[in-house]
Amino acid sequence: MAILKSGLGTFSGKIGGIRAWESNGRTIVASYDVKCRNPKTEAQMKQRLKLINILNNYRVLKPALLENFEGIAGNRNAATFFRKYNLRQKPVWLTKTDALYHKVVLAPYCVSQGIITPIEYSLSSAGLTSNIELGTTDKEVTTDVTNLAYAILQNHEDWSKGDTLQIVAMRQSLKDNLKSDSSRAEMEAVTLIMTTGKNQPLDSVEGVNGLKNIGITLANHDGRLGIDISNKSDYVYALALVHGRGTGIKRLLSTQNLVLSDTSIYDHYASSEQMVEALKSYKTKMEPDAYLSPSK
Repeated sequence: MAILKSGLGTFSGKIGGIRAWESNGRTIVASYDVKCRNPKTEAQMKQRLKLINILNNYRVLKPALLENFEGIAGNRNAATFFRKYNLRQKPVWLTKTDALYHKVVLAPYCVSQGIITPIEYSLSSAGLTSNIELGTTDKEVTTDVTNLAYAILQNHEDWSKGDTLQIVAMRQSLKDNLKSDSSRAEMEAVTLIMTTGKNQPLDSVEGVNGLKNIGITLANHDGRLGIDISNKSDYVYALALVHGRGTGIKRLLSTQNLVLSDTSIYDHYASSEQMVEALKSYKTKMEPDAYLSPSK
């Protein structure tokens, strides 16, 4: 550092590797390192790469997640919560080219977080089947919101009038998805209010036709609420059911993760081999045993 004395007057700013500023009527001059410090160590790059697919999925899911995490207030928004909870999930490793084209790999990400008892569900050849008892095998119960709400409220003490049931659905093509640098994901979500008032056909609810357009319909699976899926041979689906109560910062929710109809693409991109491929694409300074390094 040096003090500059000159008859040219005072000045401040940066030029080359020199930075100047004014202090107490004097011009102070100091050098600084103009090289960007980005060592790209394996540990650093793993942390960076873990975020890419999480953020790419959030861009698609965002409209459905704005009220899906308890305690959201001020600048603590859904993106922050989504990132926080899904960094705990098994990482998905995208290459530099994948990231450039905003590739999305569907994963069993957390789409809601709260203290309400989670809805249990699983996917099979019949589609998604939940543990929500309907008390009847009548298929018409899933074609009218009022009848559906009545069935749920009658059979579950932990559901109350005014609660919400959200259906979140994503899908993307199975064809050539492992070879393509980019992949388009579709998302639709619908929130049903548990009301026992005037009958409301399910088809009249905003967003239900969007679910149908991507091959999703509510169904009664032997007395339990389920989801039927079409085009299972052409698409991989990621589905979730979310139980909600209240609004705003006091809103309560069940903790739910997406469940996948096919895990082949996810398994590939979550593998240790793909991790090494992704790290190499960023010219990461690999450790000698990188091929054996755990994908933490």
